[in-house]
Amino acid sequence: MRRGTGTSLRLRLTTDTHGDATLRFLAPLWVIPEYQGRGVAGMLLKEVITLADKELPPMAMYLEASEEGKPVYQRHGFEPVELGPDREVCMVRRGPRKSPV
Repeated sequence: MRRGTGTSLRLRLTTDTHGDATLRFLAPLWVIPEYQGRGVAGMLLKEVITLADKELPPMAMYLEASEEGKPVYQRHGFEPVELGPDREVCMVRRGPRKSPV
C-alpha cells in the first residue's frame, strides 16, 4: 500500500495449517506511539481483510495480539481464542461478516 508520503507499507499475510484447517496468519502489526489513536491500524487491517475476503472461499485469519491491541482487532471481527498461558492473545477472524437478513 502506498501513500503520498512516499512510504511503502507492507503487511505480511501467510498461509498456515492447524490440524485440518488452513488459515491466513497476519504477522505482528505495530503502530509507533506518535501515530497511535489516528486509525492507522484500522486502515491497515481493512486493507488485508479486503484481500483475504476476495479469496474463494474466504480463508479464516489468525494473529497474536497484545492486550492493548485486542480491542482494535475485535472491532474488525477477530475473536479471542484460548491457546495457552505463555502466548499473547491469539485471535481468529473466520471470514466475512454476514449481512443481517
